[in-house]
Amino acid sequence: MDFGVVLQTDPPAARVVELARQAELFGFTHVWTFDSHLLWQEPYVIYSQILGCTRKVMVGPMVTNPATRDWTVTASLFATLNEMFGNRTICGIGRGDSAVRVTNGKPVTVPTATSQSTETYGGNGAGSPGGALGTGTTAGTTANGGSYKKTDTSKQYAIGTVNQTVEQAPGTIQRLSVAVLLNSAANVNTSQIQQLVSSAAGLQRKRGDTLSVVSMPFSAAAAKAAKAAAGAATTAKKSAALFSIIKTALLVIGLIVLVLLLIRHSRKEHRVEVPIGGGGQPMLPVGDETVALPSRPARLALEEGPPPDDRLVRDVNDFIESSPDEVANLLRSWTRAEAAN
Repeated sequence: MDFGVVLQTDPPAARVVELARQAELFGFTHVWTFDSHLLWQEPYVIYSQILGCTRKVMVGPMVTNPATRDWTVTASLFATLNEMFGNRTICGIGRGDSAVRVTNGKPVTVPTATSQSTETYGGNGAGSPGGALGTGTTAGTTANGGSYKKTDTSKQYAIGTVNQTVEQAPGTIQRLSVAVLLNSAANVNTSQIQQLVSSAAGLQRKRGDTLSVVSMPFSAAAAKAAKAAAGAATTAKKSAALFSIIKTALLVIGLIVLVLLLIRHSRKEHRVEVPIGGGGQPMLPVGDETVALPSRPARLALEEGPPPDDRLVRDVNDFIESSPDEVANLLRSWTRAEAAN
């Protein structure tokens, strides 16, 4: 069984070298250090000093990473140390934690699946497609002997991320052909359209590029249908608004008529039987008082009308019971008016 020590490469570096030398004297077989270049001193410089001061211990990082140190550079470094001091180096490799996170990076992972697709084309006849719209190339044609190649590589990593790399040959445009269709009903300058399209597409006569501008009548059926649908929608909206106004007006008129009928009904008088007191004087009890009415026949003929409904009678009785003083004053004023007549 082998035992080793792990040291931090804190300054001074000479102290780290001395601890490694003492570890070998006490029988340790391995000397490890951390590898975070922004937290501690550079370990690989110290490794050369440790190897020079010791004879048997294995020296290396625990651990380095392939993110901050390219694996080819790491391999070259250890090969150089082994050539100078013998095969006494050892290397632990991880995803990268503190060495990566302090620079706002992310640890690397090993891909669990890799897929690659390649598209190639070799033209040896007439012109054929030499690009693809929407993929970063320019649509055009390739002349005789043209070629095209696209490589798509996807890597699926254990943490659920996918890194996709697309390598696509830029290709060469041999010729462009552009066609523009105009509505003959529109009053446009054809020459200006040709000049605009030619500049936008980068047409070159020397390359054999062509531009064709054609005018023809466009169908107006869709526009007419849309206009008719918009008119119908506007008419329906106006009809709905008018119906809402009419309905509101009818409700208001109905309420006004109902209020007028209630007022008219409350103002009608009916026949009332008035008791006659002693001496032939009409008397009317109101609360705790008795009011003498003008001397009239026992039965007074009042304006005839339909008998009052129960609700109106209850309202009158409630008013008499709740305000007897006001009722008495009202009756007194009536009797004075009768006496004056």
